[in-house]
Amino acid sequence: MTQQIKLSAALVAELVDRRQHGRVGPLLSQRPDSLPAAFATQQAVASLLSSPIIGWKCGMPSSERWVLAPLLQAELQTASTCQLWPSNSGLARVEPELCFVLKQPLPARVLPYSPQEIDAAIGSIHIALELIQSRYANDSGASFLDQLADGLFNQGLWLGPKIHGDEASAFELRYHVGCAQVSATKASEGETAANSAADDTSNMVCLAGKHPNQAPRLPLYWLVNFLSAHQIDLSAGQMIITGSYAGVLEFPLDTPIQLHFGSLGQIELVFGSRNSTSAHT
Repeated sequence: MTQQIKLSAALVAELVDRRQHGRVGPLLSQRPDSLPAAFATQQAVASLLSSPIIGWKCGMPSSERWVLAPLLQAELQTASTCQLWPSNSGLARVEPELCFVLKQPLPARVLPYSPQEIDAAIGSIHIALELIQSRYANDSGASFLDQLADGLFNQGLWLGPKIHGDEASAFELRYHVGCAQVSATKASEGETAANSAADDTSNMVCLAGKHPNQAPRLPLYWLVNFLSAHQIDLSAGQMIITGSYAGVLEFPLDTPIQLHFGSLGQIELVFGSRNSTSAHT
């Protein structure tokens, strides 16, 4: 028997407004009480944002978590200046990832897709940054279901160049911020990484980049079959990110950033703030 899901129109409308304007706020009285309800809320929000879904973020699930959220065309960026909603401390919050771009569609079907079929549908792999913002205040007490309904912290995707060769499960992640020596903070874990250079000439921060699931394609394999089971097609050209190699990183705005993904390639960009006086995370 199909489970009946009752959506809260007030919750959907509020999450749409917060995402459009970079606002955060408290929990509402009506909240999703199950994974299907949270996912249905997430999909309703995406449909009202009036922007095509151009991909997905995903991670490995558990019995209590479905780790996926849509990526929207209106929030895709490729320019050397990346506009986002900054945190309440005025910083850009991003996750360094690899992005799989499909060259072939993977339409919903009855039979599960094999890893080999999914591999054959991948056209290219790119360096990418997931742009991070929750629409719930830090002290709101939001649960995983609340965050799933809200899109799992996603506020967009910055797509970089194709990588050199195949993807890696681990690599040295290095970055340089402006001309000043800095420390890299993994905001999601509260860890500070030491600068690897002892002199003043490097100004380079080094992190041990590692995919949370070791094999970067494992979440992709799960996502394809989860969506297929829910009658959701994947189209050629859609993009899938499968997890951060270094948690959440925070960078200053209006400052040149160089980010090296080991031997896979590097990017240079500047983060800027979208126009809002109330954007906080």
